[in-house]
Amino acid sequence: MLRLALRMLLRDWRAGELRVLALALVLAVGGVASVAFFADRVRQALTREAHQVLGADMLMTADHAWAPEFRDEIVRRGLQRAESMNFVSMVRAGNETLLAAVKAVTPGYPLRGKL
Repeated sequence: MLRLALRMLLRDWRAGELRVLALALVLAVGGVASVAFFADRVRQALTREAHQVLGADMLMTADHAWAPEFRDEIVRRGLQRAESMNFVSMVRAGNETLLAAVKAVTPGYPLRGKL
């Protein structure tokens, strides 16, 4: 049985059908590995540079004001903080109105990098 399977494999290899299949398999595995490698490198670069992108070492978001106890704890630990508020509004110039994204920040923003 094994001998028959090996003979059929050898015959198909000589006919060229298995070569095409093997080449397609190598290309598919190489493509998947390349994309995975590239995605990992991008993730590593973003992780290394996250503080520059965020403007800080950590970003905390909320849809309401922070509790005074939380702010007191930040001050007690001697941490730097900057707050920002984002909202959408309408702006008017002459007779034209446009939708605009507005961002208000406290002094010292950003904690890292420059605006």
